Amino acid sequence: MKKKIQALCASLFMGILLFMAGVQTFAGPSYTSKFSDWGNLLKQYANDENGSEMIYARGKNGVITNKEVEQAIAFYDTFGMSAEEARKQAILYVEEREALYQQAIEAGYTVTDKEVYDYLEELKQFINQSENKEDAMAIIQQFDSEEDYWNYEFEVYKKDLPIQKYMAAKEKEFKEVAPQAKSINEIEEEWQDYYEQIKAQAVENEEFKVVD
Repeated sequence: MKKKIQALCASLFMGILLFMAGVQTFAGPSYTSKFSDWGNLLKQYANDENGSEMIYARGKNGVITNKEVEQAIAFYDTFGMSAEEARKQAILYVEEREALYQQAIEAGYTVTDKEVYDYLEELKQFINQSENKEDAMAIIQQFDSEEDYWNYEFEVYKKDLPIQKYMAAKEKEFKEVAPQAKSINEIEEEWQDYYEQIKAQAVENEEFKVVD
């Protein structure tokens, strides 16, 4: 359960699909103490209405802002990555997220406000029932109110839920044709490999170009 709530918390930070692949590789004994630090930074980004919305990179359909890159770098830096590695992982994350979002929209996966609100209610319940509830609350408590925090996450998940829907459909499609003779673990490992391929192909298809 502890790993599960850590994965959830990371998804609450920046989006559920992509970040935890990086977090688990560098999380150390002081990992838990970093939650409040990240919550404080997240509040600053959420309240920064004048933050840089200048374009960092353009793709065939999507765009990535400097603010998105800066926020992703701050996340990885907070949890212990070197400056060089944090920037590398952050750029990979924002490219993958934007590329997958564009693919999801193109494939017809959208969400209503009600769907987002309903999903956030499920996350709240999950947090309340988790043994690592204090980790998530350390982030939330940095905001002026819980309502402010969830209002921020509402904007995050308007983009992330279409990606989740798209990837859930891809996973179902993949596993429906998986050989019956294979074990559940084998199928899951192959799906994870395929998932990485989907992300890489999505980024390649977007052909992001950094704006000078």
